[in-house]
Amino acid sequence: MHSGEPLLVYDSAPFASKGHLAMNVPCNENTPETAMFDILFGHAPNLSPVKPGYLPEISAPSNNCIYHAQFGFGDPITDIARKYVGENQTTFRDSNSLVISTYESYIPITPSEKEMQHEQ
Repeated sequence: MHSGEPLLVYDSAPFASKGHLAMNVPCNENTPETAMFDILFGHAPNLSPVKPGYLPEISAPSNNCIYHAQFGFGDPITDIARKYVGENQTTFRDSNSLVISTYESYIPITPSEKEMQHEQ
């Protein structure tokens, strides 16, 4: 994976979701608390990066580090992407993963940009 490269991992449109994300990914052995991946949350096409929290108790730098983040407890979230922000190319291992669990789904009150485009 190259720096700046995003990967869409979740799309619940037209429903917004609240939930939790955990990922087991490669990390920098010297600074594992700074993830090499941003998580982008939002209502497509408006996604914003969130720095995931590091879980040192269950991480093994540099092979695998565990990070997590909550989502949907503010603006509606229908889309989630992972974006590599490391400096060098990285390679995933068989043990790397990304897990998303949702607590609640609902239809947002405000229309999405896609819905507004279809109305025109």
